Amino acid sequence: MTLQQALRQVRHALGGSDAPRLEAELLLIEALGLSRAQLYARLGEEFPQATTPTLHHLMERRLGGEPLAYIRGHREFYGLDFLVSAAVMVPRPETETLVDRALLWAQTRGERPLVV
Repeated sequence: MTLQQALRQVRHALGGSDAPRLEAELLLIEALGLSRAQLYARLGEEFPQATTPTLHHLMERRLGGEPLAYIRGHREFYGLDFLVSAAVMVPRPETETLVDRALLWAQTRGERPLVV
């Protein structure tokens, strides 16, 4: 089985998620220890069978409803990569809109935004 076939299988298994292709890519990247570019450059290569248990464990966690950010241990937010765990809330995309509006509001008041 190639990495591309593995990606298809994981995507199919995650079919009920919001973004199965992206989530499949991120789980494969996590299991293989690759970057996204490396994954795409190697799609024709054989999937390393030794990675199967790791990938299955990650998929079980995701299919069990665990947020992808908790599984990976980090999440990009507002152009920055944050470490996350079950002890923190995962930022949602619309939260970036809230940050943009708060910054604009502070700028229109002539204040320098300070985040603590």
